[in-house]
Amino acid sequence: MIEKDIDVLVGERLAYLRNKKGYTMRKVAEALSIDPSYISRIEKGHIPSIKILQSFAELYEVKLSDLLESGDGVSSIKIEVEYEWFEFVETMK
Repeated sequence: MIEKDIDVLVGERLAYLRNKKGYTMRKVAEALSIDPSYISRIEKGHIPSIKILQSFAELYEVKLSDLLESGDGVSSIKIEVEYEWFEFVETMK
């Protein structure tokens, strides 16, 4: 099995959560004050800043770490990220 890059997995999680909430890309873009085309780019694998990822997490009512690790119903693919990345995310909280 070929594992996907973390940027693609995060994008897929964001798309899943957006659809689960019933939000359009335009609605998310307005809520986050960013361009709707940027939402599309992010969902296709462009990783935004931690600040924007945190805004997504708040909008979708999940923890930032939920976007970066395996979660129920979000992705069955396990992500392996270096310990320093998780330490950085915890520091940013």
